[in-house]
Amino acid sequence: MAAKSALTGENEFRQLYDELQEKGTNDRAARNAVSRKIAAIALSLLKHKSPDDKARVLSRDKEEAV
Repeated sequence: MAAKSALTGENEFRQLYDELQEKGTNDRAARNAVSRKIAAIALSLLKHKSPDDKARVLSRDKEEAV
């Protein structure tokens, strides 16, 4: 459900979804990947008890794009 909401706007999650779709990933698998990404971010924020730091949370995506 969170992934469905996240995909409605222009954001990093939508970019991830679109990249997966371009690679040939089916819709369900791409949505599941976005869901896992959201869950991983939430877990990391809880585990490290840190505020939402967009640069840290999304830094892995930027490294992969290079």
